[in-house]
Amino acid sequence: MTTTPRVSVVIPTYNYGHLLEQCLESVFAQTYKDYEVILVDDGSTDDTPGIAARYEGRIRYFRKENGGPSSARNEGIRQARGPLIAFLDSDDLWLPHKLAVQTAFADAHPEYGLVYCDMQHVEHGRVIHHSYLHERGYTCTGSGWKYVDLLREGFVFTPTVLVRKECFSAAGMHDEGLRTCQDLDMWLRIAKLYPFGFIDEPLVVRQYHGDNSTTNAERYHANHIRVFLRELESTADETAKQVLRGRLSEQYFALGYHYFSTGSRRQARRCFRSVLNYGMRADAVRYYALAALPEGLLRGLCAVTGRGPYAS
Repeated sequence: MTTTPRVSVVIPTYNYGHLLEQCLESVFAQTYKDYEVILVDDGSTDDTPGIAARYEGRIRYFRKENGGPSSARNEGIRQARGPLIAFLDSDDLWLPHKLAVQTAFADAHPEYGLVYCDMQHVEHGRVIHHSYLHERGYTCTGSGWKYVDLLREGFVFTPTVLVRKECFSAAGMHDEGLRTCQDLDMWLRIAKLYPFGFIDEPLVVRQYHGDNSTTNAERYHANHIRVFLRELESTADETAKQVLRGRLSEQYFALGYHYFSTGSRRQARRCFRSVLNYGMRADAVRYYALAALPEGLLRGLCAVTGRGPYAS
């Protein structure tokens, strides 16, 4: 590592000691060598400090109280010495040429504030998608001004990005109040100020496993709503507003369905009513009516029709 590296690799981690070594080794295997590694331990209670100690002299290790992934990434950004920042989650991997390809692309296109790429998707050691963005049918990828496209599809994944550090001075840091959706929020704010560059090649291995595969549905949808409402209030772009209304309708319906299916019918009615603020949806009207029925009547209706309350 040089005194002033070209790239600062920021790795936030929390209790992933059993996966940390392979993550770090994927960085040290990079063919591009002008980088520093910043490992931010977000208050791990496992053997992460001991594993980090094995890499003394090869990484810069910072330990802090637990504050969530946004807090850890922000600490990494503050400590970064390079003009380019690459993020890697401690349970994911990079292919050996990731930094070489992205830094060359960034140097050739100084107008791009952020460069992202495709990735492999692995579950429990088995490759599910060799080219995640293509195989999952994302249609909005590419280079250019991507703000509206990002509102339509969340196609920028954190371990795939290389960001100019100046972007965080211009757009602000990660929102530490968000425990999910914080990456989408960050990329949206940058996308309003800078065009993005896309490398149509999988350079990252995104790993899904038992520790990271579950999501709190309520928090997931509520945080999307929070981000989309904030964007709707701040944007003057009419196309963006139209897209945001559609996304808010989707997220309010999904949150309402979650509440309805878990028996929280008052919260469900509130969400289904909010759906209608952004356009008419027959399914939202139907579920609002079902959520308003007394419990006994709802069960009786299901018994008569032979259908569960959640049937289409």
